[in-house]
Formats: sequence, structure tokens, C-alpha cells
Amino acid sequence: MVEYNIGNELMAMELPKMIQEIGKAVSEANKEAADFHVTEAEVELRIAIHVEKSMEGGAEIGGKLWGVGINASYQGKYGYSAEGASVIKLKFHAGPK
Repeated sequence: MVEYNIGNELMAMELPKMIQEIGKAVSEANKEAADFHVTEAEVELRIAIHVEKSMEGGAEIGGKLWGVGINASYQGKYGYSAEGASVIKLKFHAGPK
């Protein structure tokens, strides 16, 4: 399934892809920073998780997890409480080049 937009500013994507993109963003930010080197970055995401099941012949054959970042716009539009959101914590460490 292709990534899809929810509203104009919210992006939903499969969780493995979301984690990969965050890692790429940290790496790119480190490359762009000419005056310092980021040796460690911590990220905490509050997301709503959506489970997309795959069915065949009436039986479940798998599925995908999608995550949607929770922000004020999402909370207002869908009446969602960030207190009930799932939390993903990621820690990135610089490795050898």
C-alpha cells in the first residue's frame, strides 16, 4: 500500500518505514551540520497505530502496522487524546564511517 495523507500536514506510514525515515533525517541533519558532530540522538514519538489486516478466503493472512504522528491538529480533528497514544522511543548512535 502507498503512503497516504490525512489532512494536509499529517502523514501516515508503515512503522518500519517511519523508523527508517527518522534515522535518515538524523543522518542528514548530521551531514548538514558543519560546526558540530551529533554522536547521539533520541526521538520519542506519540502515534496512533492503525492495523491493516490482509484477508484471503475469509482467513487472515497477515497485516501491516501504520503509525500516524499525534499533534494538535490531529487531536482537534479526530478528538484523539495524546494520553492514549502509543509511544515509540528511538536512540541513534553514531557509528564508524
